[in-house]
Amino acid sequence: MDFFEQLDFAQQQEAQTQEVDLARMREDWSLVFFGSEPGRRVFSDMLMLSDYFGSRFTGNSKQFFLEGTRYFVSQIIKFCGLDTLDGLHRILSMQAQAQRRENHGG
Repeated sequence: MDFFEQLDFAQQQEAQTQEVDLARMREDWSLVFFGSEPGRRVFSDMLMLSDYFGSRFTGNSKQFFLEGTRYFVSQIIKFCGLDTLDGLHRILSMQAQAQRRENHGG
């Protein structure tokens, strides 16, 4: 096996390892955030706290902080496979639940 074949083989191995790691991460995050009622409540609270569906870039420091938290929530949505139309419906339902809890004091 020459140098380029070895390099190609090593790159393929690395890509397979990353795919396995990503699959494990998706499974873990889905289980944590959507595998139980407390997990779903935590995620819906994260939607509220990050103002996920709020307006963007008012220019103040709080908004810049919220953009960072919003990005993190976006990554959870992506990793858990909720970046689909059906996923958006689930997320909106979670947001509505969080708003009801907030309005009723817990």
